[in-house]
Amino acid sequence: MQISTSTSIISVTPEGFLEVKFIDNDLKIDLEEAKAQHNASLQLVDGKQMLILVDARDSMHDLTKEAKEYIAQVSGKKAEAIVVKELHQRIIATFYLKVTVSHYNHPVKVFNDRDEAVKWLLSIK
Repeated sequence: MQISTSTSIISVTPEGFLEVKFIDNDLKIDLEEAKAQHNASLQLVDGKQMLILVDARDSMHDLTKEAKEYIAQVSGKKAEAIVVKELHQRIIATFYLKVTVSHYNHPVKVFNDRDEAVKWLLSIK
């Protein structure tokens, strides 16, 4: 099963990770969109703590400050791997990582390679 929002497709991978794959458009991720992604995730995980795989390689999205903070504080994350391709994506992910690590209690790591991200999540599982 997968659920689409205006900026992402959210599903559960065969490995059992919650995957948020950003689609190729340039819409802004604001607080409303962040909440839509969170609600879609809740429908898929049924309240379980999850390993999160974020595939931002096709993303050209800009996140508002409120959206970044909202996403960072969402509970139920055991660990989070973010896959990026471009420098601007790494900058956004690094900012998110700093907010998350300093305020919340789950590991977050940024990768350039999806397979490496999956290996890291499997090591935590």
